[in-house]
Order: sequence, then C-alpha cells, then structure tokens
Amino acid sequence: MTDLPQDALRELRDEYERAGDYWGEGPYGIDEELLKRFDAARGTLQSELAALRQRCEKFERDYGAATIRLGQLADQRNAAIARAEQAERDALRLDYIERTFSGMTNRERYLPVQMIWGKGSNGRTLREACDKYMAREAANTNGGRQDG
Repeated sequence: MTDLPQDALRELRDEYERAGDYWGEGPYGIDEELLKRFDAARGTLQSELAALRQRCEKFERDYGAATIRLGQLADQRNAAIARAEQAERDALRLDYIERTFSGMTNRERYLPVQMIWGKGSNGRTLREACDKYMAREAANTNGGRQDG
C-alpha cells in the first residue's frame, strides 16, 4: 500500500468515508464492491509503477544513467536562446554602424564620439547610442543625423 501515490490514497480514503466507514477502523461495514475496486486500483497502479521502473532501467541500460536534471536543461536552453538573441542584436548594431559610418567623410569619421552622436557622451557607450538611434530610425526619423 505504500507504493500508491498520495493522491490515489486520498481519493480511496474519501470513497471509504462516503461509504460510511472511516480510514483505519478496519474492514467492518465496508462495502465488498468498494474493497474490490480498491484492490483493482491498487493492482493497476502497482503494475503501472513496475512498467515505469522497467522502462527507466531499459533507458539506463541503453543510454546510460541520466546525469542532468530537467531544470538544468531548461536553464541551458534559455541561456542559448539569450545568446542567440544577443548575437542578433549585436549584428544589427554592427550593420547600423557600418551603414552610418560608411557614408561619412574622413573629417566626420575622426571626430570624437560624443560629437558624432550629439549631446555629449555622459558615460553612454557606443552600444547604447546605437540602440537609441536604431529605435529612432525604425520610427522613420532621419537616424539621428542632422541635415544641413
């Protein structure tokens, strides 16, 4: 009886209580049909548990013991997705820098960064400036460059 999952035990206990007897008081007053259902449910659960154990043992024989938890796999998957998204953002930034700086004259190219991006650097990195101007360009502005 210890092999039964707690949910199954709770469900069977509730059936006993509905039948007018209480869990742990012995077989007196228990419906015979209910006892048969209990035994059948217990046998089914134990056979399913044995089949699951056999499948696990076969898996370990075929592929070796599992050495990683599912949570670790999920963490690795999320980290890989984050790296791919970061690489895509970096590629967009590099593309934007290439398009922006390729059309510049040498005089513009060698100006200090804060003069190119405007309003002084204030500790901003080139990456932040690229993100800002890519967003502005996506909103159909002139990409942050002054005309005339």
